[in-house]
Amino acid sequence: MGRRRRAERRDHAGRHRHRRRARVRRGRRRRHRAARHALADQRRTGRDRPAPRGERVVVGVNRFQLDEEEPYEPLRVDPAIEAQQAERLARLRAERDQTAVDSALTALKKAAEGEDNVLYPMKDALRARATVGEVCNALREVWGTYVPSDAY
Repeated sequence: MGRRRRAERRDHAGRHRHRRRARVRRGRRRRHRAARHALADQRRTGRDRPAPRGERVVVGVNRFQLDEEEPYEPLRVDPAIEAQQAERLARLRAERDQTAVDSALTALKKAAEGEDNVLYPMKDALRARATVGEVCNALREVWGTYVPSDAY
């Protein structure tokens, strides 16, 4: 086979490859366009919001509502139990190795600041007998506290 013939075959294969890639890109654009239109239709018809007319079930809004609102009764902890728990916590803090706890909490903060997995440093901190509150405070220092936006 001559050089010219091989060049023609390569050019032919390249054209088909280009057409095939263009076809794939057109298909992707069509699917994305269809998804955008479907989302716009949902928004236009209001299906993305809770339906007060009962078309969509929204617990507590249009179905499964209470006939009578129960009065809120906050949990009252017995002062004896509170004192007992405070004493257990003081004993834990006195018996543990505080430098190991501090280094484990520092490693947890460092992992939370980056993109590392925080599970393993968290397990190490708890193994060093850090309290759940201390672990949560360490994470709060890095990430802050979540405040949800009003959805309705």
